[in-house]
Amino acid sequence: MKKGFTLAEVIVTIIVLGIIAVVVVPNLYQKYQRRITVTKVKKFYSALTEAYNQYLLANNNVALDISRYPDNRQGAENMYNDIFAPYFQIKYVAGSNTANKEKIMKSTTIKKLSGVAHGVNYTNRDIYYAFQLKDGSVVWVRGRWYRPIIFYDVNGKGGDYQWGKDVFMFSINPANPREILPYNEISGNSNLSLKNASSTNCEKVGA
Repeated sequence: MKKGFTLAEVIVTIIVLGIIAVVVVPNLYQKYQRRITVTKVKKFYSALTEAYNQYLLANNNVALDISRYPDNRQGAENMYNDIFAPYFQIKYVAGSNTANKEKIMKSTTIKKLSGVAHGVNYTNRDIYYAFQLKDGSVVWVRGRWYRPIIFYDVNGKGGDYQWGKDVFMFSINPANPREILPYNEISGNSNLSLKNASSTNCEKVGA
């Protein structure tokens, strides 16, 4: 009767297990990271919606006066002071200063999921006002009289810095200034949809 395994059999078993690990582990890790991203973005969107509702209540339910948010440094700072400072736990305020923003943001252009650069370097333009939340995620805002924009980076400088993977956009709905929506629902830009990061393929961040 044969007892135990030969050295060759053990080596073959180890090799097979190694191959399985190389194939399976990265896939499991990616799915885990996607779940974390989806959870964080949904949590942020929920907090953002609640903050905006609180702002409306504090202002007699009058819709946001978008004229307070012109497309300049002051407009972006007004957005921070009105919607974020009173309602979010802020860890660090970089403001519009490039050197301060580079402490919490990558000083480079965000990429599409394809890897192609898309957009601008947000650290060196003072129309973007940036700050870091307590959980390490980073937010920057831009005032625009017709559609103020909110950018959300799940992991700040430590991430991939890609649209739809760890960077997402939200905006006040120009058709209904009493609500904030994921930017892809307003612009139709699929690159910004959370479905790119979600294994559940959800289109709406708040779904």
